[in-house]
Amino acid sequence: MSDLQSAKQRSSLRDWGNKHNWFFGGFIGCCGLAASLYGLLPASEKKPEPPPVLIVPLQQPTSGDFLDRGIKFSGLGQPDRAIPEFTEAIRLDPNNAVAYYKRGVSYNVLGDYDRSIQDLTEALRINPGYADAFHLRCNAYRMNLNVEKALPDCTRAVELGATDIAGALGMRAVLYMDKGKVDAALVDITRALSINPNDANSISMLGDILLRKGDTKGALTRYERAIQIEPNNSEHYLSRASAYEQNKQFELAYNDCTTAIDLKPNDAYAWNRRCLVATALGWLDGALDDCTASLKLGPDNPSALNGRGRIYLRKKDWANALTNFSQALQFGKSQRGVNSVLEKRSHDIESLHGRAQARLELGQPSEAKKDVADAKRIEKDIASELQAVYGLRN
Repeated sequence: MSDLQSAKQRSSLRDWGNKHNWFFGGFIGCCGLAASLYGLLPASEKKPEPPPVLIVPLQQPTSGDFLDRGIKFSGLGQPDRAIPEFTEAIRLDPNNAVAYYKRGVSYNVLGDYDRSIQDLTEALRINPGYADAFHLRCNAYRMNLNVEKALPDCTRAVELGATDIAGALGMRAVLYMDKGKVDAALVDITRALSINPNDANSISMLGDILLRKGDTKGALTRYERAIQIEPNNSEHYLSRASAYEQNKQFELAYNDCTTAIDLKPNDAYAWNRRCLVATALGWLDGALDDCTASLKLGPDNPSALNGRGRIYLRKKDWANALTNFSQALQFGKSQRGVNSVLEKRSHDIESLHGRAQARLELGQPSEAKKDVADAKRIEKDIASELQAVYGLRN
């Protein structure tokens, strides 16, 4: 073969190879892929296998989880939302004393003292040394006007070292005051102040005790100190108003009541206090407006009904006086609108004496004598005092 023919043949083979190079490239690529898939290539050239997928089952919430959720709602001031969380915590762990206690706290905040007592009793069954449960149950019993059950609970809270032992002492002081044990109350509130000397409520409570003991000057000093510490607390102004009333400084008392109303316009008690002071000042129309405002805010308030009854007596409107005193007695029987046993007795006695006066003026002497006799049976000392103040006849 000539050189020319050899050159043409080589050129033809090269052209064919160029035209069909895609086939060999694809074929070799496929072979390489197959080799890799079937382990024909070295291990270094294999693609790494993906890690196995781990399936982790979802963890169910525990009693503690629901307890934590309830505590968060309580911290946000939402006791109604906290209660279902505590209930679920109790369902999952019926021996969760803390869940019972916390639910009892929520019921207490909502004013449902019966349910609060039930939960706190259950917490104490599980944990008999639960000091804070004794403290809170003491408060719930007190709000239900059950001083006899409240006092031992407060004592146990103090003995066991409640978290707020000063508060437990202060509450026990209030209960001693309800029972007329002023000296015992003084011991407790003095001890509470030794623990927290700048607690405005304890200082104000000391003022209440001194006022009961007849030390008006000492009481005023404590109320003024409480106001310095908490100038926006309306309760301290109302307490000082009581001291001014006892000193017959009615205009100063009226001013303090007005300050309290400005600070807390929806406080039925503040309106009622100003009603009583205005009555003492002889401002009968303004007093009637204040008592009516108090009853709009708290329609089951025996003190405001008694106050309005007194105004009608001063106005010689005997029929309306009789109606208001009778309504006050009905609320007294249901124990609504009163904050202590002593206060309830005072309301009842005042209502009976007021109604007796109205009945005398309406020509009902036998009914009037019965009211006076009932008042004396409730509390002879208070009855005599009211009789002297209002000049009621028996």
